[in-house]
Amino acid sequence: MIHKMRGKIQMGIICFYEHSIIIIAALKSIITSN
Repeated sequence: MIHKMRGKIQMGIICFYEHSIIIIAALKSIITSN
């Protein structure tokens, strides 16, 4: 049970990390275009 939760947390962190890279890249492109 605890092991499954740990796996879900790790997947969530990986997804959040990947999304944050996309968001940062989008923000940088918006800042540089202005």
